[in-house]
Amino acid sequence: MKTNFLSLRILVMTEICCAAILCSIFALKSHLGVDVSRAEPTIATKYVKQTDLLAEFGPDTKARCDYKFILESMMDYDIIEDVEENDKSLVRIKISTVHARLSLPIEIFYPPSPDEKTRAHEMGHATICKRVYATASNAVKEAAKPLFERIYTGQGRNKDEACDEALQIALNELGSEYNINTADVTKDIFEIYDFLETSENSNSSESVEESFRRFEHGKTRRITQNDVLVLK
Repeated sequence: MKTNFLSLRILVMTEICCAAILCSIFALKSHLGVDVSRAEPTIATKYVKQTDLLAEFGPDTKARCDYKFILESMMDYDIIEDVEENDKSLVRIKISTVHARLSLPIEIFYPPSPDEKTRAHEMGHATICKRVYATASNAVKEAAKPLFERIYTGQGRNKDEACDEALQIALNELGSEYNINTADVTKDIFEIYDFLETSENSNSSESVEESFRRFEHGKTRRITQNDVLVLK
């Protein structure tokens, strides 16, 4: 039994997605499953000059809501094959446990004196982020399920490097799927919300609710093993 500590931060903004991975080794007791720790979302408000908003975020920007879905994970694994040959190491591992820590910092950028409609609109964006994040624990659990069914292979100059490479693959898979079910969902709902808010008589709270309704109604459905296709 060997355990490795890996941290994955999926930092997603409205138009920018980047990932930073931090690795170190710890000894943890292995047990199959997903353990999730979810921090409360935070909102920071910043006031900047309109010219700075335009320069930083593009023309016609009145205000801005940035968000970061952050995932940090520890993974336990079993080494099921370890081959040393020609000063190289090859391992095959199986993930046994995923420990996930989730957080969601939100930043809202306003001009010095925003009107109430602008404030309400950006808070609508923040509300969308928080509502998506409310289901993030389930999202990471679903993202982790396939990991337990797969074997990951890594190579390196020694066993530790080989294990790190194999774990990197698993970690990337986890982060990518989590990103799809959180950040990508948020971006899609943002687009619907901004479209609804173009109306002069729009109400931000109502637009948020309608955005979720339209997203749920129009999103692509995945076929699972439990789905049955009936031809008539």
